[in-house]
Amino acid sequence: MRFAFAHKLTTYLMVMCAFSAIAMSGYLAPPWVLGGLIGAAVSWFWEPPRVRLERWNLLWTVLSVAVFLFQGLSVFAGRDVILAGGELLVYFGIVKLFNRAGSRDYQQLYALSFLMLVAGTVLNSELTYGIFFLGYVVSATWAMILFHLRREMEDNFLLKHSADRPSERVEVARVLSSRRIVGGKFFLGTSAVSLIIFLGSTLLFLAIPRIGFGIFVQKSRSGVHMTGFADGIELGAHGLIKEDRTVVMRVTVDDAWEGDRAASLHWRGAAFDRYDDLRRAFDV
Repeated sequence: MRFAFAHKLTTYLMVMCAFSAIAMSGYLAPPWVLGGLIGAAVSWFWEPPRVRLERWNLLWTVLSVAVFLFQGLSVFAGRDVILAGGELLVYFGIVKLFNRAGSRDYQQLYALSFLMLVAGTVLNSELTYGIFFLGYVVSATWAMILFHLRREMEDNFLLKHSADRPSERVEVARVLSSRRIVGGKFFLGTSAVSLIIFLGSTLLFLAIPRIGFGIFVQKSRSGVHMTGFADGIELGAHGLIKEDRTVVMRVTVDDAWEGDRAASLHWRGAAFDRYDDLRRAFDV
């Protein structure tokens, strides 16, 4: 396998694992999922020398500013910041896939993929997240090693030494096309190391108690809920319920309403910001 192709393939695997962790959560709108898949597929062929990337810089800049402003306004209007941020990360990740030119672009792409994976920890609580997380760990190990080698190739001139002639410079593109740098043993060895790290992290995760509060916890899932009345409740919106023993009212009923044979009583509660008289505070 050519070195450049191996680096490109592992990078796409890394990004798509992070993207899938968000896409499979069910919170990402179908247009974003479909757009991410189509964008990633098209960006595979969008690279020099087939495309001159500098011609499209202005278009990408204008489009990125528009998307950023739209997501910012949606958050200001009350939309969940984690969901809006996840969509924004997906967009910028696809943009970076379309603008792969050097090692700096790949470095930024890795940072975006990691942030997508972090957003997925909040949005996706299903088993699929664990599967894509494992895929991310393995593919990230491959991509990071190959990225380090590629950066060294681009930052340094390579010299070819020979006994019968002086040293000469070797083009980086020629080295990137080499099939002798990476092979099956490289992928098997690094995969084994990644799996060992993953298993060790899993055991550590299960052994240490976890607290359900943090910076990335959604507002709908955070906080300690008290027993009492509410206008409504959504599935998944519950959290820890702490019993509140404060007395809110005392009721005395006639003998006819006591005992096992009495008719069932249903209480309907209401809360008031202001009321004129105590008898209007409760509607029975």
